[in-house]
Order: sequence, then C-alpha cells, then structure tokens
Amino acid sequence: MKYLLFLPTFLFATTTNPITLDFNIGYREDNIKWRIEKDSNSVIYSEIYSNLNFMTVEGALGRIYRDIAFGGDFSYSFIGSGDLQQKTVAPDFLFTDRFFFNTKGFSYSASGYLGYFVNLTPDRLYTTFFLPHFGYFYSREKICSTPTDNSQLSTLPDNLNIEWRSPFLGINAGVIPNDLYAFSIGYAFHFMHLDLDAHIGQQTSTTELLQKVSTSEGGNKGHFGFLLISRRWPCWTVSFLAKLRYYTTETNSFSLKGEEITSDSSEMLENKEKFKLRQTALMILLSIAREF
Repeated sequence: MKYLLFLPTFLFATTTNPITLDFNIGYREDNIKWRIEKDSNSVIYSEIYSNLNFMTVEGALGRIYRDIAFGGDFSYSFIGSGDLQQKTVAPDFLFTDRFFFNTKGFSYSASGYLGYFVNLTPDRLYTTFFLPHFGYFYSREKICSTPTDNSQLSTLPDNLNIEWRSPFLGINAGVIPNDLYAFSIGYAFHFMHLDLDAHIGQQTSTTELLQKVSTSEGGNKGHFGFLLISRRWPCWTVSFLAKLRYYTTETNSFSLKGEEITSDSSEMLENKEKFKLRQTALMILLSIAREF
C-alpha cells in the first residue's frame, strides 16, 4: 500500500532551483594516438602525443524549473606542452624511423543539455536524485610541434587539428545529505563525428615525402564521466570536480594526399588507407558556483 501512496507524490512533486553560474579552473592532461595502417598488422605511420598539459578554465550556466533541467558550458584550455613521438615505416617495410618533438597547443569545447530532474526522496530531509538528459557537444584541439635534437632527419609534422562533435545521452545521479555537502557522478555516451587534418613528412638524403591527412567520419564513440564533491553555503558552492573523456574511432577510410620530391623530379600522390585514433582527456578542477 505504501508504494501506491508514494507513486502520486513521485509523479507530481516538482523541483525548482535558481539559475546557477559556475566558474571552474584547473589542470588538464591529454594523450592522443593516431595511426595509418594498411591492415591491422601493417601500421605504416603513427603519432603518439603524450602528457599534453593544459591550464583549463570553464564557465557553465544551468537551471532546474519544475523538474526540467537545462544549461550549457564552455571550456578553454591553453599553455599546452607535451611530447610527440613520430614513427614512420619505409615503403618496403624493412626499417622503422622514430622521431621526437616537443608540442604546444590549445583546445576549446562547448555543450548544451536538456533533461528531467527526478527527486527520489521528496519528503525526506536529504535528497537523492538522478537526471537523465540529452544534448550536443563540440570540441576543437590544435597542436603544434617544435623540433628536438634527434628530429632533424624528419620533416616536422604540421599542426594537428582535431574536431569532435556529437549528440549525446547521459545520466547523472547524486545525494545531498544535508545543507552543507553534495555528491554526484555522471556518465554520457557520445555519438562522435571526427574531422581531422594533419600534415606528415619524412625526409631522407634523396627523397622528401610530404603528405596531407584528412578524414571526416561519423560512427565513432565517446565516453564521458565526472565526479563532483561539493561544500555548500547560502548562494555559494565550492566543489572538487574530476572529468574523464575517452574518444575512439572505428577503422575509418580517409584521404591521403601528398607530394614526393626527389633530387630530380616531383610526383603528386593520392591513395586510400585506414585510420585509427584514440584520445583521453583528464581534468582536475576547482569549481565555484553562485546561485541567482
């Protein structure tokens, strides 16, 4: 009987919260690995970007009105530095060259969401909730490379430009045990579309091979998660926020165009290969929120 009595309360109880403005600042680290392959056992070129360190600032705006939650956020990461390992395989597959570069770059992203706030304990002194939602996400990252002493035999990779955009489905859950603290976690699955542009090069004593790599493919996946621990005051909230993003592509076809320059000739090249990319982004942030 008590479950029947609870059902109307659950369905018709509403939650309305004021507009909340968040400002986040902290650290971000990216790791990116992409490669070109003829098949799963024949990798002919790869770049591994490791320990890409960024300072990150974020702004977010959100509100819950009669159980309808909506909002958006913008993030910018700058002063990036890290390491790039470039690996090339000669056309006859008899030897492999490895070169190393320093990197710097920036990244920005934006997203918006719409969801439904469900208060599982409307008549209690504490609040337990979950929030299913959907939205749209966009991200762009640009990485530049600079040479090191052991990279003089290789033509530098040009700027790497990565754009991700995706609709997503997610769910957040949390508990607010009292007026002082709040805890929440969340996960979202992204239906990712990737746009990538890069220039790769290899130089020997007689040949310089310059190629442009570009791909624009859907059907990729993204997994986003977060953990939020908050200390609350009237109108103000200070939080520790950890975010993890993982992007992965399927084995996509892509366009590989370039120019092979020898000591006495120049030849334009174009062919089709396979492309794979994996990217992770970890963010540790301090968040300050104000209710209006």
